[in-house]
Amino acid sequence: MEAQEDLQPLDIKRFFAANGTLAKMLPGYQQREEQVELAQTIQEALYTQQHCLAEAGTGVGKSLAYLVPGIAWALENKARLLIVTHTKALQSQLMTKELPRLAGQKCFARDFRFEICLGAENYLCLLRLIREGSQEQISGIDPEYNQHLQLCLHWCEGEISGIRADLPKPVSDALWQRVCVINDLCIQRQCPQYKECYLLQARKRQREADVLVANHYLFFSNLMTEGRLLPEYKAVILDEAHKLEDVATRFLGDTLAQFEVLHLLSDMVKRGKVHILDALQDIDSGLREKTREKAAVLAAKQECWWKSLLNLFHSQSDMVRITGHSLPIAAPDTELIRGLAQDLTELQESVGTEEEARRLAFCAGRLTEMAGIEQTWFERVSQESVYWTEKIKTRFGPQVRLNITPLDLSDKLAGVLFGTEASVVLTSATLAVEDDFSYVRSRLGIPEALEVVTHSPFPFQEHAAIYLPTAIPDPKHVEAYEKYILTAVETLINIFAGGVFVLCTSYRMLHRIAGYLREQNSRHMILVQGEAAPQRLIDYFQRDSHAVMLGVETFWQGVDIPGEALRCVVITRLPFDVPTHPIHQARAEYLTLMGENPFMTYSIPRAALMLRQGFGRLIRSHADRGIVAIMDPRIQTRGWGQLFLDTLPQCSHLQHMDQVRNFVSKHFSQENVVL
Repeated sequence: MEAQEDLQPLDIKRFFAANGTLAKMLPGYQQREEQVELAQTIQEALYTQQHCLAEAGTGVGKSLAYLVPGIAWALENKARLLIVTHTKALQSQLMTKELPRLAGQKCFARDFRFEICLGAENYLCLLRLIREGSQEQISGIDPEYNQHLQLCLHWCEGEISGIRADLPKPVSDALWQRVCVINDLCIQRQCPQYKECYLLQARKRQREADVLVANHYLFFSNLMTEGRLLPEYKAVILDEAHKLEDVATRFLGDTLAQFEVLHLLSDMVKRGKVHILDALQDIDSGLREKTREKAAVLAAKQECWWKSLLNLFHSQSDMVRITGHSLPIAAPDTELIRGLAQDLTELQESVGTEEEARRLAFCAGRLTEMAGIEQTWFERVSQESVYWTEKIKTRFGPQVRLNITPLDLSDKLAGVLFGTEASVVLTSATLAVEDDFSYVRSRLGIPEALEVVTHSPFPFQEHAAIYLPTAIPDPKHVEAYEKYILTAVETLINIFAGGVFVLCTSYRMLHRIAGYLREQNSRHMILVQGEAAPQRLIDYFQRDSHAVMLGVETFWQGVDIPGEALRCVVITRLPFDVPTHPIHQARAEYLTLMGENPFMTYSIPRAALMLRQGFGRLIRSHADRGIVAIMDPRIQTRGWGQLFLDTLPQCSHLQHMDQVRNFVSKHFSQENVVL
């Protein structure tokens, strides 16, 4: 990463000017003052080693606004820049479009290198693959499993990345878990495939790069492992930062699923060279059998304990918050788990290879971690976390997952994320509430930081409208409310002749609307989240201008459908968190104890940011037009409803279907829309 001396800070205004560097790169480029302001603020934060909060409305050109100053800063300072996204779509856009274009045009004082960073489990392990391929073909082996195994063996004969997503055809999770890299099992330089290792080759390229691109999950995994998973970086840009609290909640807490415990114990009990104990070649057979017997006893006890957890659930509930001083179940056998872990630790002295020792150490460490989570969850000694359990559906029937979730992330994040020397830039299309960052600051523990809000340059006032019908029943009258929604959605689909994207807040409502529309023998293709891969649904919708698509939470954000394929977004209900969710309940109680009004300081800001995400699906380019229909009467009948409207772009409000028809007549061609 050597750089030329005396490089000067990039002139942002000149670079983004109407006749500047970007204009020469991008056909049809239009200078946007909002983009310049955003880029200048990010540049200032990087050069002065400050944190930054940056909201960029749709169409500002956020990616280039942080890539350009970020790359220039990295080159001048001989430092490494880390860019972190939440969605694969944005990660792919950066890696296949934005960064190659900037690198190819040689826009900076010297060339720069960029690399993708993925978790180790995304890479094929040659040693594990070779061993899996050399296993004797036992009777009854799954033909699909063997087919996928042969695919991997043939694939690695050529020059490949070793990344699962680059396989010519998908392979099953069952196979991949047996042939992928597992960090704790890697014997590194002692491995006979060390020089050919795909992960080590990737990490070498990452250490030589100026710009790295990772996702939120790997970023937080790296924080939790004290920087062992990513090369050192001097600044980080966290894009799609509106998802940061949810991701941090997962990584700063603990979770343990029933199948994780029972699968590990089962692997110790089973016989055969592919299983943990029989894979050990040089240990005493009596010691092996003694350990297997202890694992079998523990497996039986654990299975009974996990089954007893199902008694905590009411018939209609899949989530239960654990409160009070005692539970109507026995304590878990954590000492037995720790005892087995100790046995595995002692077995390490008897094995003949470093690889076997590492595998035993990995299993022992995992058992100890499991025992700790079970005991902490059962005893609930900390008042700073919420303890809850959820019922999950599996092919083996209902199973249970334990969760320990911190109530307040701010202190922890203030230390591990914002308390380091690296500049942290948080950016998203929805980060502020009414141009104010107070909410995200308080939730994430963000100290002093530069702030910038750049609004969308798109002409919402001319091209968009919000439909706010007045006669909707209150959502608490469930049957009447949902009946109204069904009829209204059908009417909007007929007015727009399809091109409608329906956003729901529950799968129950999603399936009810989908079922109703299909029962009406709709002439429109009805695309429902969960019935096909998300990108395939989006592709179908974009190709068929009369299609209808329905989605829940993950479809409220990240879906990008420019053009007349999408003419109407229907928001069936304001996206409040489920009030009975254990995390929501506990955090509301915690904020009340802190003297705050949790509805105003927590529930409304979260819902407002999600509403803006949903609204943002409609207008994706200067030419886009359409209507967002908000089918929740509370936005008009409650005193707090105006807070939601104030966060949305300024555009006309319609209250009658005739006004919607007039909008369609004015803005859409007759060949696409039949009135």
